[in-house]
Amino acid sequence: MARRGLSTIMLNRDFAFLATTTIRKSRSRQCSPQRHSCILRASYSTRLSANARDLVLSPDAPDLVQWIRDEGGFVHEGLKLENEGSTGLGLVSSKPISAGTKIISLPRHIPLALPPLDAGPNQTDAILLHLAEVLPKELWTLKLALKLLGERAKVDSFWWPYISNLPKTFNLPIFFSEEEIQSLQYIPLIHQVKKRCKYLFNFEGLVNSVVEGLAPEQHPFGGQHVDAAALGWAMSAVSSRAFRLHGDIMSDGKRGGTPMLLPLVDMCNHNFHPNARIIQETDGGCDKGFVKVVTEEKIQEHASILLDYGPLTNDLLLIDYGFVVSKNQHDYVELKYDRALLDAAAVTAGVHSDAFASPARWQREILFKVQGNFGRCGLGGWSFVSYSKSTVCREFGVYREARSCQFAILGNGSSTRCS
Repeated sequence: MARRGLSTIMLNRDFAFLATTTIRKSRSRQCSPQRHSCILRASYSTRLSANARDLVLSPDAPDLVQWIRDEGGFVHEGLKLENEGSTGLGLVSSKPISAGTKIISLPRHIPLALPPLDAGPNQTDAILLHLAEVLPKELWTLKLALKLLGERAKVDSFWWPYISNLPKTFNLPIFFSEEEIQSLQYIPLIHQVKKRCKYLFNFEGLVNSVVEGLAPEQHPFGGQHVDAAALGWAMSAVSSRAFRLHGDIMSDGKRGGTPMLLPLVDMCNHNFHPNARIIQETDGGCDKGFVKVVTEEKIQEHASILLDYGPLTNDLLLIDYGFVVSKNQHDYVELKYDRALLDAAAVTAGVHSDAFASPARWQREILFKVQGNFGRCGLGGWSFVSYSKSTVCREFGVYREARSCQFAILGNGSSTRCS
């Protein structure tokens, strides 16, 4: 059986972006189907439409739901996978489901995670762990991406039924073209995208220098060259799909946070008002239902199964998940009153107002009362804030149209939240 290809994307090294124009045209090499009879029982060709099959890594991907059931997991009969348009494949109810119903349960061996150092990993996993140790702690997504990429390259990976159903492409900013990146017109995000892409290019060299000369059976990626594009695909899969769950009990008695990929669970889309939640069993002896998804409310037929990914700003949602949420209540900055900052921001934003230069006495009294605290100014929240306002607020500490906002204090002194 041929090794599964890793390189599916052409790169634009001049701009250090993993360009989308080529990723959308390229396809991963066709892979022979798994030999496990339980997996071949039903393929996606009988469950998904042609356009849905085209979204996943392998058009001949095994039936993910059946694989979980065959491995001792549970999937509610009222769930199905469906192409939800702009959000891709998602879990949808095929019939009404009552509140408090268990809809997914995964045994302990199904989630995909890096093995712990003290678990006596095999040689290939030991090399992956060595590479992961080089990475800073904040790049945990790239650490787990190494394991995902290694399993993708294996001929007989246990997780192939899951990996083959992952998206073939990701519409994250690291895959934007230079023109698309610049059109964001948001310097902090552009900086982060460039930083990630350059790190991937540099890490590509380190990875291949470590595995150079290894025999294919010892090579963590099956003897294949790993480029920045393959690393970017795997990191995007992790950043947009992984969950941080309770890990093993540490020497101090606390449980460490362990990033994991949860097959099928990660096909639940996001909403700050979810209709389901994840429950993790912390009892080490309870392997049957290590991770469960339980409905929070009654779910109607044809409704999406939604989880809350956490209190994330639109910056994080865009760079890690590829989308933003309108009226995101977690998208805000906290500002401290500072006369010099206000004057500098007013000049930068082109705002000329006596309210900044010479606030009234009652206005100064209110501002000085909050000087030791932070007044929260929303960037989104429950009310719309225009792009021009949010950009200047993030960059300089005030809204561009500060005349209408005035920190909501310089206007009427009744609030510290901008609207």
